[in-house]
Amino acid sequence: TEGLYPPGSTFKVVTAAAGIESGIVEPDTVFEDNGSLEIDGHVILEANRPDETITQWTLTEGFAYSLNVVFAQVGLQIGRHVLEERAEAFGIGETIPFDEPVSAGQIASDNDFLDSQAALADTAFGQGELLVTPLHMALVASAVANGGAVMRPFLVASLRDQGGETVSSTQPRKLHDAIDEQTANIMQGLMVDAVEWGYA
Repeated sequence: TEGLYPPGSTFKVVTAAAGIESGIVEPDTVFEDNGSLEIDGHVILEANRPDETITQWTLTEGFAYSLNVVFAQVGLQIGRHVLEERAEAFGIGETIPFDEPVSAGQIASDNDFLDSQAALADTAFGQGELLVTPLHMALVASAVANGGAVMRPFLVASLRDQGGETVSSTQPRKLHDAIDEQTANIMQGLMVDAVEWGYA
């Protein structure tokens, strides 16, 4: 709840959702990934292509095989404001109400970081200056499963007395919507594909 870590490729859920929700990319949008991408002198190397003879990859394939070069391009296409807006909608950078203190995390350490195209590209695939708690990323995944709704997490579902009678209980409560239901359905499909035939 308080430890902050770079989320790595788990953040690709946020980036893909940002692109789809904004209408800028679709699951079948094609990106070139020939093994590397240079942005203003910064080189992103691709280590995850399952077939190095293929250079064209859809967003679905890029998500399933966790292709950093594809997601760097998604980040550049959607831009910093769309990426920041969607990350914040998922709760990154905000304090999550919880039974224990939760660190807010960050998309970047300062306002100017994502003005750099290279920094934006790195952030889009989960690196850069991103820092989140594991609880944040659990809420990201659960929001996709919940049709886009970020739920308030809780530790204790109910309390019972010695006789087994419930004396208090916690009801699930929605915090807010991170994405719409259509985007959530598409993201569910991408996540299933990543497990069924991708690298997850």
